[in-house]
Amino acid sequence: MTTIIDDPSAPTEYEYEVNLPNGGYIELFPEGDTVVMNVEQTEVLKMIDPAWAKDAEGKEVKTHFEIRGNKLIQVVEHNVEGVVYPVTADPWWRRSCRSYVYYAWRG
Repeated sequence: MTTIIDDPSAPTEYEYEVNLPNGGYIELFPEGDTVVMNVEQTEVLKMIDPAWAKDAEGKEVKTHFEIRGNKLIQVVEHNVEGVVYPVTADPWWRRSCRSYVYYAWRG
């Protein structure tokens, strides 16, 4: 799901609705990685790498994720001096990861 931001008047927040199992939830880690968990907290259903965005010259644009209910929000701070449009933001989703990854991250 690639988001293309064409100009400085474009929104700075982009919502991605996540299909959660009954009682499932999304967890955001301090490093920026995100996981979708089942209700028992024993199975990682999906992983999302840290948010990223780049402008037309390949320069990184400041961005991060927020969680609101069952939505993953990517905030892209593109409307600042020096950004060359278009800006591309593309969350990287992974399916079906094993629960040991979750426990490893949690320490």
